[in-house]
Amino acid sequence: MIGAVVYYGKNTLVAELPMGTMDLQMKLSSIGVGEPADRIPLKDDEERQLQVKLNASSPEEAHLLSLLTPDRSLADANTCADLLWQAEQRALPRLKCGLLSDSYRTLDEFITARESDTICEICGAALLTASAIAIILVLKGKKEPKSKR
Repeated sequence: MIGAVVYYGKNTLVAELPMGTMDLQMKLSSIGVGEPADRIPLKDDEERQLQVKLNASSPEEAHLLSLLTPDRSLADANTCADLLWQAEQRALPRLKCGLLSDSYRTLDEFITARESDTICEICGAALLTASAIAIILVLKGKKEPKSKR
């Protein structure tokens, strides 16, 4: 899990990512933050009242954090932490190996690699849930596919 420390004035939030969007928003509001996570930049600006520090607990997480540029948001960090967690749960060694070997130079390369792991090369089984596919589309700036209800 990725550690997130959010400073807002004299208040501090210590949390582990990933977490649900609503949980994250509730925790932010508990320290007085009214902005949604997708509007909280990761840039380290001492002038801002609201600051975010991210910490890795594994080499994969450290590399993933290096891909999160200052223009990305706390919501992006949470989403990427979720994608990495899903990869770990599904034992996707290629993705983890790629992180450890610095194969991904940008967040988009990581997302594309994660997207390509949607089908198992051996048996053809789907490896991603519908929610993971929706997360990837949101990170890539595309709209979620409409439900067929």
